[in-house]
Amino acid sequence: MAIEADVAAHGVPKEIYVSGQMHGATLCEVDSVEPLVPISTWQDRSARDFDAGKRWQDVNSALTPELLAKTGNELDFGHPLVVLPFLMSQLTDGSKKLRFTSLISLVAEYLVNQPVSSHISDAAASGMYDPFTRTWVTELLDLAGVGDVNLPETTEQVIAVGRTKGDTLVFVGVGDHQASLFGGESGEVDSAREICINVGTGAQISSLNPKMGGNHRLRPKLGGGFFATI
Repeated sequence: MAIEADVAAHGVPKEIYVSGQMHGATLCEVDSVEPLVPISTWQDRSARDFDAGKRWQDVNSALTPELLAKTGNELDFGHPLVVLPFLMSQLTDGSKKLRFTSLISLVAEYLVNQPVSSHISDAAASGMYDPFTRTWVTELLDLAGVGDVNLPETTEQVIAVGRTKGDTLVFVGVGDHQASLFGGESGEVDSAREICINVGTGAQISSLNPKMGGNHRLRPKLGGGFFATI
């Protein structure tokens, strides 16, 4: 891994903080960190062709304003909620007890060799998590036909999730958008009048005011509150 090469060149770090592209998904056995199916990223559109897109259409048509308000997201083919039925169709052994993990969390899991909690900035990008009540939306999971999949505990704090073999402390993975704004000090500002422009793994325009209205996604902000993002 790149991390191992960096450690060899510069020595063992005291701490590792994880961030990366949101929306990625895979399935593992409940006590394993090894994916049972290929990892799906935001760019993957395999779910669009699965069942001719019928599963997405069924879930999307049942996405009432109340359910949409819970997740703060419109559903796209890259969202884990839509991807999970496709991933389950790729399994050769249907008897295994499954758990969902994101791409960001999987990196942390490899480092500590155990399943980890999900930060709410990452969970809220799944299309199946309510960032207001800090709970997974079981109605949407049942609608998608993935209600039996185990889901991680979530945390609002950037907590340590374990240690590497070299005793480096590893912290929970956070969303790339929120991490970049926090690194640029916007994460410390609570002004509802501030507009944040981020161009990195994607391009977003965000406001710290979740009441701005319009077609936007609500993303939990590090330190509390929300970004309303387009």
